[in-house]
Formats: sequence, C-alpha cells, structure tokens
Amino acid sequence: MLRHNDAMTNRNRLLPLLALISVFAVILPLHAVEPIEPATTEPQYETWYQIEVLVYEPIEHAVANESWPATLGENKFESLIELAPITDSSALDATNTINTTDAFNNTIDAFQQLPPENLTLAETAGKLTQAGNYRIITLQGWQQPVKQRHEAEAVHLTDKQEISNEPDETIPTTLTPQGELVLNSPTEELIAPLEPLIDENGFVVEEIPARINGSVKVSLSRYLHMALNIRYYNPDVYLAEQIALQKPDEIIIDTFELRQSRRMRSTEVHVFDHPYFGVVATIIPVKRIIEEVVEPPALPLNTTGGQ
Repeated sequence: MLRHNDAMTNRNRLLPLLALISVFAVILPLHAVEPIEPATTEPQYETWYQIEVLVYEPIEHAVANESWPATLGENKFESLIELAPITDSSALDATNTINTTDAFNNTIDAFQQLPPENLTLAETAGKLTQAGNYRIITLQGWQQPVKQRHEAEAVHLTDKQEISNEPDETIPTTLTPQGELVLNSPTEELIAPLEPLIDENGFVVEEIPARINGSVKVSLSRYLHMALNIRYYNPDVYLAEQIALQKPDEIIIDTFELRQSRRMRSTEVHVFDHPYFGVVATIIPVKRIIEEVVEPPALPLNTTGGQ
C-alpha cells in the first residue's frame, strides 16, 4: 500500500513538470523563427503606343484625271503637338525591335521623335526604295499615351525639320540652300526639298512650303483609331497631268489633301491611299513602368492649442 501511495505521489509531482515542459516546447520555437520581411510590391505598368508614319510618293505619277478644289481651307496648326527632336535617349535597343510583353525603356519621353532606322517601318521604306518606283518623303515615329476620342491630341506631321543651333553630330544631316535640315535615313536619303524662288540680287522671293504638312490623331475607345489630315505639296504633278490630258488649265493647283479616319488593330500595317501619294502607318502597344509617387510625410498635428 505504501508503494502505491509513493507512485501516486511521484506521478502527482511529475504532472506539473511535464505541463511546464510542454509550454516551453510551444513557446521556444516561436522565438526561434526569423522575422518575416515585408513582401516587395510588383511594379505597375501602363500601356503607351508607338505611332509610326511613312509618307511616300511615286517617282512617275499616273494620270488621276480627278477634280481638285482650287483652294483649300485654312489649316490651323497652333493646337497641334510638335514632336521633340531626336536625341541619344530616344534610340531603341540594339535589335531595333519592340518587345510588347516586357517593360519598355522609360527614358523615352512622350512625343519625342525616334530615329528612323529604329522604326519597324524602316524595312517597308527599304522595300519601297528597292522597288525603284517610289521615293520616301518622310518616316517618323514617336511614343505617346492614347486617350479617348474627345480628349485625343493631334500631332503635327511635316517633313520640314527645325534647324538646331548645335546640330547633333551623331545624326548625318544635309543643309539645303533654303535652310532646311534633311535627315539622311539609312534606308533612303529623303528627297531634296524644292528650291525657293530667288530674285536677281539673291534674296528669297517666296518660301517653298513643306512637301508634307498635316496632323495625325490617335484615339482609343473600344478600338484604336487613327485620323489623318495631310496636305501634299507638289506644283508639278497637276500641271503634268493637264498636259497629258491636253487640257490646259489656268488655275494652278499645287496642294492636295488626304483626310481619312480608320479603325486599326495594334501592330497591323495600314495603307492610306491618295492618287498622288500614300501613307503607311502602324500602332504598336508598349508597356511602361508606372513611376512610384512618394508622398511627403504628413505634418504633425498642432496639439498646443495655438500657444
């Protein structure tokens, strides 16, 4: 009987000890776990679009035999966005291609001209040139965010380049007698601008307008849309047509207009036709990283009651 009581006593003494050990067995591993680092936030992306426009003309114009308005309405360019000139930061990657699945180079600003040799339509320009029947008037490309149609911004498209006081030596250029800076595309040298009218004393009597002058507007609703309003200046083409038709015309028509709006699928190449010139265009989506905005720290509340 005594042995049984001793066993019970020892058991009663062990129970609190076992309970205490079990508590430590639960607590100690919790203290041994390393602190959990906060999860890193994934970068957020937004979609811009790369707009590329190629304007060309046939070397020999076919007779269109169409009626053209003698005068066109005023074209206002004050509200158009002027493209920024090409810079070193506007060059694309070495492969001259655009990856629409990865983040693109955020150093390119909106509405900044891209080098013609880096555009996807450079290959199209080369093929048109090699065909021997066409001349490239201008090949331009830029990136921009695209808005709804009622908020869309129009870009000024012209082949007349602004003259820089300090031209970029990395871009081969040619300065024409009338002071126009012509970019030499690697696929084809752009056609020489027309010479201005000069009097016997060497002064410019009349400034020759740009061969291409107009606007490009890209908008996004359910689909992408491109609206072109481009004027093509060529004082010889209509006169040659009248001579070919043996219909001498006293009215001089030297400017022709192309107005077209079209729904476009991204990355597809579209052609806008005109009897005297043509436009090839494409819209390519580009993913860009949304820059994180760091909010300033909140000001401490005034708890002194104005004292």
